[in-house]
Amino acid sequence: MSHVSCELIATLKNFHIAYYPSLTYNKHMEMIPIVIVETASFTRSSSSFWDGEDIDAFKNYIATNYEDGDIIPGTGGIRKIRWSRPGMGKRGGARVIYYYYNIQNPIYLLFAYPKNVKDSLTDEEKKALHQVAEQLKSQLRRNNT
Repeated sequence: MSHVSCELIATLKNFHIAYYPSLTYNKHMEMIPIVIVETASFTRSSSSFWDGEDIDAFKNYIATNYEDGDIIPGTGGIRKIRWSRPGMGKRGGARVIYYYYNIQNPIYLLFAYPKNVKDSLTDEEKKALHQVAEQLKSQLRRNNT
């Protein structure tokens, strides 16, 4: 199992919570914030190539565009989104791996990497992400009952 996969499974409960506004409104037309959970893996990996402003810009984007990422086959619903790095454009930019279940639940930012370091996920990483997705789904279902 890769370092990232092991780290994700081992540190899934070690995260920061940040609230970012979503475009979802309740019946009284009040904005409902969506919670973004930033795992230690995401914090560590994204800070290696983004500064704080870049990370905040991504979080603001994903808070209102949570379904923009493509679902990665074989991962149980984990998504990958392409995000530009300053001066690189989307093709030479970064990839962010995250999990979005529904609007009533948090977005989990799992990890990020520059495309020039890694092009795609291995089958082993996809299997590990599938385990992460199943753990998150189980936890979210328990919390929502």
